[in-house]
Amino acid sequence: WLGAYIIVTALQVLNPSLPSLLLGLVGFKSYVLYAGLLVLVPAAFRDVDDLARALRYLTVPAILVLLFGMVQFLFGPEHPINRYVRGTVQDVATFGLVNKVRITSTFSYVSGMTVFVFFALCLGAAQLAAGRWRLKGNKLAIVCIVAAVVVTPMTGARWIYYMAVLCLPMFLYAMMRSEM
Repeated sequence: WLGAYIIVTALQVLNPSLPSLLLGLVGFKSYVLYAGLLVLVPAAFRDVDDLARALRYLTVPAILVLLFGMVQFLFGPEHPINRYVRGTVQDVATFGLVNKVRITSTFSYVSGMTVFVFFALCLGAAQLAAGRWRLKGNKLAIVCIVAAVVVTPMTGARWIYYMAVLCLPMFLYAMMRSEM
């Protein structure tokens, strides 16, 4: 699988739509280095309990980022909290005629926030799975999942729903394989 990943990534360097070959080579280097995480991350944890402890440390900042997105949604596009990269009202993505912004929270644009919301959903679900789906003692995971579900429509991105539906069977299969 790693070889196939490297081949597909190398083929993307030859994409004629790239502005330069150097940009493609930098991207290739970055993505191939990420592949090493497939080996390093599982080796970083002794067992499921160690992983669950690490996930709990990630959950609190994730909830704070999601809550900031909710606060951002309360204000209009002209508010300073909703100024994106360049800082003008024209740079703010809205829901069309409705005077509400597509939230970005601490990210520079909507796409970063949507990826983070999906990550937060996965983080909460993994933490619940590691806790054997018990609600007691998993309040942070539940708050993280609820906050991510509440924030999802505020991003305006539909792909989060699609990815959740597509990844659910893989998640359930992984749980069955690990006897969770």
